[in-house]
Amino acid sequence: MNFEVVLREKYLENPCLFQPTALWKTVKMTSYFKKEIKVNNNEVVYLIIENESMLHTYWSSSEYSIYPKIKDNYEMMILHDNFIDKFNTLDFIDEKYFKLIHNLKNVHKEELDRRFSFQTVNIPREVDIVSDIICKCYTDIRVTPEEVLEWTKEKVFDNSLWVLVVDNIKEIPIALGIAECDEDIMEGSLEWIQVLPQYRGYGIGVALVNFLLLILKEKSKFVTVSGKIDNKTNPQRMYRKCGFQGNDIWHILRRKL
Repeated sequence: MNFEVVLREKYLENPCLFQPTALWKTVKMTSYFKKEIKVNNNEVVYLIIENESMLHTYWSSSEYSIYPKIKDNYEMMILHDNFIDKFNTLDFIDEKYFKLIHNLKNVHKEELDRRFSFQTVNIPREVDIVSDIICKCYTDIRVTPEEVLEWTKEKVFDNSLWVLVVDNIKEIPIALGIAECDEDIMEGSLEWIQVLPQYRGYGIGVALVNFLLLILKEKSKFVTVSGKIDNKTNPQRMYRKCGFQGNDIWHILRRKL
């Protein structure tokens, strides 16, 4: 079987169970990784994507007791909660992430307070604004305007899915939403949903997510989103309020120094 075909088929069966992020990211990141697949009677038994230092994908069917031999010297592993007990993780720092899915059948339009309005990002003029909002919303993430421009070169870039929320009184942007669309499998994904700290509590995040979902509904069959479980802003609650569902937990494991 062709590995890429199987990867796509398994992902579409259950996007949240099979990969921690959108499929296009896996394909791009692991283009030079070693890939292994085991098939029994035309059924996929297990699937692995790895390199010398990282286990990126590990999946096995619960119907089989055949498991591959896995190295014990990875510097990093990405594992679904279903498979975490198959590995010795004592020497790793464990960051937990959720992944949710929206079937786009029921998307509700949330009205912004009249003080605020949506505005499509003008890429040539506003890359500085995009990077600035992201940096102001995190203490541990720095994004440069040059990095933002690189995002626009990806095949999943769609300018209509880059949205600012503007404070009409002060005439300043105060929130950012960036989504992507993989036309190959019609998957939408939410990448950045950021509201400046002083503007939180106005329902802007929910309105922004639903605004993007309404656009994605015309371009995608489903939308995925992921994020840290222990994020103090609790984005998972916001996404569930917008209709995202799922209970999948992913572990990003980095070996302790």
